[in-house]
Amino acid sequence: MAYSMCIYAVTTVIICFIVGDLSSVLFSGKIDFLNTIFYSMLILFMFTSISSPVLLWLDASNYVHYINKWTEFQILFLKVTHNRLSLNVKKRCIFHAIRCSTIGFAAIAFHFSTPYIRIWQIPGFFYAITLVSCYLTLWITTCGNLSTAGKSLSRNFKEELRRKCYTAQSIGQYRILWLRLSQLVSRSGGAMEKTSCIFFAVYLFIMTMSLYGFLYGITSEAEIPIQSIGMGIGTVTGGCTFYVTCNAAHKVHLNVKAEIEEELQLIMSSRENHDVLIEEELPFRLEDVPLLTRRKTWLQHHEAPHQFGRQVNAFLNTISSHPPVISVAGFFDVNREMLRSYASTVVTYMIVLLQFGMGQPNNRQMNATQNTTK
Repeated sequence: MAYSMCIYAVTTVIICFIVGDLSSVLFSGKIDFLNTIFYSMLILFMFTSISSPVLLWLDASNYVHYINKWTEFQILFLKVTHNRLSLNVKKRCIFHAIRCSTIGFAAIAFHFSTPYIRIWQIPGFFYAITLVSCYLTLWITTCGNLSTAGKSLSRNFKEELRRKCYTAQSIGQYRILWLRLSQLVSRSGGAMEKTSCIFFAVYLFIMTMSLYGFLYGITSEAEIPIQSIGMGIGTVTGGCTFYVTCNAAHKVHLNVKAEIEEELQLIMSSRENHDVLIEEELPFRLEDVPLLTRRKTWLQHHEAPHQFGRQVNAFLNTISSHPPVISVAGFFDVNREMLRSYASTVVTYMIVLLQFGMGQPNNRQMNATQNTTK
């Protein structure tokens, strides 16, 4: 903790100097509109790197409670399935730690792309990029753990069905186990709700402005500036990262809900067919038997299957009433639908903004007019 506080204090001082230097250039009035967008994005990015550790500290208690829920789930998983839940978290974290450190070296490109980023500012950008990469890694690792748990639960459930050693009581135990896993999925977005809300808001805003700066640069200038190319690369990189984030949450939904729900539907179908065959094999019709005798006959042939069917129906009702959805503090759900909604919104606003820009003569049109006049 002391090490982290010292690193945060040093980097905060560097970032404050960076923000002051960028702000002086931004408000000097000597830069064009494209550079205004670029420096505004950098200042907002620096603000995220300063506020994220504080927000993570505020969310620490919720995250510790969430990890304790994971421990309870693993104990229940071992009790129900008689197998340990292997998540391979250590290997994933080591791999992602190396990857995040490597991505941080991309900050050196800022010095060569724009002459206003000085060498002493590179450590601040290195810290900011690494911090954002660590948050994305934490999000993807959490989704990966949930997907692994869902696959393990489905695999053990299918194995028990294949060996035909399942009972109504075992189905009830798997229902409780699945409900605990669904609660872990739903609480994953609230474990770091403050950090997630700020991160997604700033991240989507920066990606939108980067796309707008790229389109503005390629449509308004006689030559495409280096800032516009950098914004285009940033837009592509940010879009791919956003897709990976939404796709990881979508896989959690599939692995936790879809597979086991499909197996339960197959069980119900086979059980209904089995009940129909039993009634067809009876040497008499139940309508021709007195009520008391009919009741004994029904209990003899259907008591155990009826209990089993009730447990399966209860399992299906639990899945439908407690869907495994990752929601960030209740504001929005993270899935592929979020990616589609963002893309449609961005396309709509980009068309409007470009129409406003097309109404004004750009540099290419002015140069063509001057050449024609000459």
